[in-house]
Amino acid sequence: MSASLSTSASLPKAKHSTESLLFGVDFTKLLAAGETLTGTPSVGASGIAVSGAAINAQAFANDDGATVAVGAGVQFRAGGGTSPTDYILTVTCGTSAGNTRTVVCTLQVRDS
Repeated sequence: MSASLSTSASLPKAKHSTESLLFGVDFTKLLAAGETLTGTPSVGASGIAVSGAAINAQAFANDDGATVAVGAGVQFRAGGGTSPTDYILTVTCGTSAGNTRTVVCTLQVRDS
């Protein structure tokens, strides 16, 4: 297993209340060498519209600017929300090793 087992995203996500944006959550630190995400991920959120949760088919940059390898992240679209509100998102996905991993992140909706 890797060095960090933190289940919290390193930085909050942010958007305007009128935006619908694609976000990515990095599971790399929670995966063992050679382990990948599998199945259909879920994103638990209350008070904000979340859709299209999927394991990343293309690499993307994480909160720290590092590249998230294919199969090591979950991407989803978030829209709506009320400013100024912080929403807690719980992103859960199975892995190729039979594990179920969860990352919790904050989505800040700010109109100014």
